[in-house]
Amino acid sequence: MNDLPAGLYDLLHTNELHERLKKSGLLERAVWQSIGPDDFVNYMAQPLAHEIAIYISELISGRKEDTLIETLEKVFQSPGTLNNIIKSMYPNEMETLQQIKPPSPLFLSDMRPDTPLATSALLTGSSRSPALRTQIIKELATCDRADWLVSFIKYAGILPLL
Repeated sequence: MNDLPAGLYDLLHTNELHERLKKSGLLERAVWQSIGPDDFVNYMAQPLAHEIAIYISELISGRKEDTLIETLEKVFQSPGTLNNIIKSMYPNEMETLQQIKPPSPLFLSDMRPDTPLATSALLTGSSRSPALRTQIIKELATCDRADWLVSFIKYAGILPLL
């Protein structure tokens, strides 16, 4: 699973993801969920912005400031540039990856975190945000590995982890 992105769930079902799952032997264990047009916009916008930012960064890397605008102008006047980036992210199906089921002898949980890894979330402990302990339990029930880097001001913040 090393050539797959971290936080597999909530990824748009693109041809690239489909092929990577197939190559890794995980396609048969993939669980997908259909999404509507409103959700599609959100699932497409963030990775698309990320890919465009990487492309621009690679394009201007090592160039002198006085030639940056000229370089960008040349590239973005070509209709194929952005089209190729968008094509690479074109969905295979209008669905997202919900989880990769573990091999049959392992326990499969239907629990899903309220805060997917694909979305940043601040767990404040208020009544309007999900509880840290609950989210950790749900994440651990659906992952095959967990790396933690934590910082707490009070001992009470460590108790849910224990």
